[in-house]
Amino acid sequence: MKQKKLLSIILVVALAFLLGIPAMAVNSDGEERIYTITDPYVYDVIPGTEAWNDMTSAERYEACYVSADVAENMTTQALVETVLGYPFWVNVYAFDTLEKGIDVVSSYFPPLAELLKREDAANALAEYSASQSIHMRSGEINLKAYGVESLQIAIGKDSETMTALEPRVSVETVKTPNGTSVEVYDGFTWSDISASFGQYINYDIAVAQSESMLNVYPNASIVRNPSPKYNCHSYAWYSTSSSNSYWMNDPSAYMTDGSYVSATASVNNRVTYRETSSDTILHSGIVTAMPGGPATVTSKWGALAVFSHDVDECPYLPSYNPDIGSVDINSWKKS
Repeated sequence: MKQKKLLSIILVVALAFLLGIPAMAVNSDGEERIYTITDPYVYDVIPGTEAWNDMTSAERYEACYVSADVAENMTTQALVETVLGYPFWVNVYAFDTLEKGIDVVSSYFPPLAELLKREDAANALAEYSASQSIHMRSGEINLKAYGVESLQIAIGKDSETMTALEPRVSVETVKTPNGTSVEVYDGFTWSDISASFGQYINYDIAVAQSESMLNVYPNASIVRNPSPKYNCHSYAWYSTSSSNSYWMNDPSAYMTDGSYVSATASVNNRVTYRETSSDTILHSGIVTAMPGGPATVTSKWGALAVFSHDVDECPYLPSYNPDIGSVDINSWKKS
């Protein structure tokens, strides 16, 4: 009888490891025990495959979702590999700062939130980097090394680097069509960033990250190279010119002063992605086509490229998000 009970426990644990879920078994005293997960999560589908391309955005997020219960029972080393292997990890680079990107992605991907809480996270990252010989080399584009470095920055709470692309001083104002002043900020050059923040981000890495987005969002295309001079709000509401050199943190005046009014989507309308839990406008874009299906939007993704994409396929709309509030998409027509 004891041998049969032991065999049952072994089979449960083995199955849990194969499926990437925590196993629960009853020991000889009748107490439940949860076994630690030592292997990283294995994703059912990955970007660049036919199966991925055939899915809707919601289906991709659901297929890649790892619950908080599973994350809590993972070793820190397993968490590191699970996060770095997460197909939507690249989303963290689509925001104005690394801090905001980490904050948003961790809100809908529990393993990242769990990793940020672990006291041994820094050591686990260092061990992983050493074991895989992953590190940044001069002139080399290594996105896995870049991911490790980004997590090290986040875990170390290096606030200066986390907010590397966040302008600190308002230098000027621009006007809405109805004359309301909107604060804008001097953008950056790649030289500015390299001089101040080293390998945290540079043009070649931004190009590589932008190209990797095309696997994650197969309906997207790049229409302009990366630039840290302007962000999505400035592009959508102020100027689409490549000579635009302003960042805009808050475009809400364009919508509240009557310059733009809510309307059904049509070409040349502005689009906003508003996070309902914080009432924050995460992203802005411009409707550039109405192909009969989802509207086509052109928008700038952080310091990365300007992309053309389906309105519902971008880093600002996590469609499978059971733990937090939703993101509302709104269309705005010039009045």
